[in-house]
Parts: sequence; structure tokens; C-alpha cells
Amino acid sequence: MLESDFDMAAVAYDDDFTYSQIGKMQRNRVWENINLSIQNKKSLRVLELNCGTGEDALLFSQKGHAITATDISEKMLEVARSKTKNQNIIFRSLDLNKIEDFEFTEKYDLVFSNFGGLNCLDTISLTKVGNCVVDLLKPKGKFIAVIMPSFCFWESLYFLLKANFSEAFRRRKEYAMAKVSGNLVKTWYYSPKHFKALISDKMNCESVKPIGLFIPPSYLERFFSRNTKLLQYLNKMEKLLAQFSWQSALADHYYIEFKMK
Repeated sequence: MLESDFDMAAVAYDDDFTYSQIGKMQRNRVWENINLSIQNKKSLRVLELNCGTGEDALLFSQKGHAITATDISEKMLEVARSKTKNQNIIFRSLDLNKIEDFEFTEKYDLVFSNFGGLNCLDTISLTKVGNCVVDLLKPKGKFIAVIMPSFCFWESLYFLLKANFSEAFRRRKEYAMAKVSGNLVKTWYYSPKHFKALISDKMNCESVKPIGLFIPPSYLERFFSRNTKLLQYLNKMEKLLAQFSWQSALADHYYIEFKMK
């Protein structure tokens, strides 16, 4: 069950990803794109899907935006509330597989989902989410997601070097079991082209950018914690060279932004 999978991951998630060197670098890249998208905007109404432990909700709040943060996992929401208790954030439990049954009371300037939360949905559920997002956005509102593509250069290289050929191209399968803080979670991977095709045609795709083209996946944190200079160099390469939409099909994640027509 998806909820219990993330409940078990909640305690260790921040240590395994949020506060890791790789996690911080990848999140910084996401936020460089977000800041460009919403610069000069005063106070936005933001809906976050799959908020996890609340790190992005906290950042939105600190920038003066009003955010409703949702997640399927009550344990994730408990951690999020504990770190954001003095912030103006509303937390709500939401199973995206049943999003059409959820009662929303307002429209939003921005709907946001970070780091592969939407990869936990199959194509049918993802299409439903896309249709609901359209109904939830204000005119000219934006939908921003960070998705794991169906190929990752780093991942394939890592498993090929370990002679683990079944895992080297696991993202090409219908779905795979991905580790989240030691727990296996059923995961679907979507190329930018496939993701765009599943999202409502009532939105235009404004931007696609790689996240983690040179910065490696977080499960390589142990190796790079012993090779910090190499990691810093890769981070510099990411900032300089990871700029083009076509690179998104090779990266660990990609940033994709839509705007209402």
C-alpha cells in the first residue's frame, strides 16, 4: 500500500535525501527554475502535491506565498508539521489516486509537485491528476512538476558497471520497484514527451529542464561523501551545461512547467 510505504520512509527521508549533499544540490537546481518562473510575484496561492516532509512548503512560505501542502502519508505530514509549525502552511491528507473525490475550496496560482511524487501514479491516475489540475488553476496559472524520466544516464552506467543488467534499464519497464529510504515503492517513469501527452491539452508546456544530468542520483551519496571535490565539480558542470530541454531525457529528474492557455 502506497501510504504505508511512505509512512515507513518518513523517519529517514530527510537524512537520506533532503539533507544529503546531492539532495540539496538537486533541490537548489529546482528552485533556480522556480524563482525564474515566479519572480516579481507577490503572494501566490500554491497547492503542493506529494509534499513529503515539507521542505518545499517551507521555502514557499518563507517567500511569502500561501501554501496548501498535501501528501498521502500521515507520517510524512507529521514530520512536515514539526519543521514548519511557525509557518503559515495548511497541511492536508490527499491520495492522488482519488483526487477527483477530494474537496478543494479554492483556485490556485500554482500547483507544484517535486522529486518524482507523480511517478507513483500509473498513466490513468496521472491523466486524472492533469485534468484536476486544470480545474484547480486560476487563469494563467502554472503547473510545475519534477519528474523521473524513462532513462537516466547515471543510473544505467552505475548498474552496468556493477554488471547488474536487469537494473540498468529498469526505467524502460512498465514500472519498477524503486527504493525510498530503504522501502520499495512501485514507480512509473515518464519521458518528457510521454508526460506532456498525458497532461491536459488545456495547458501549454512552457519549459523543460534537466535536474541531475551531472549531479548524480541520491543513492550514490555514500560514494560522493568521500569524494566531495568531484561532487562540487559535477555541481558546477550542472550549472554551466545542464540547460537544454533535450538533456531532460538523460537526467535523474527533469523540471517541467505548464501554463493555462
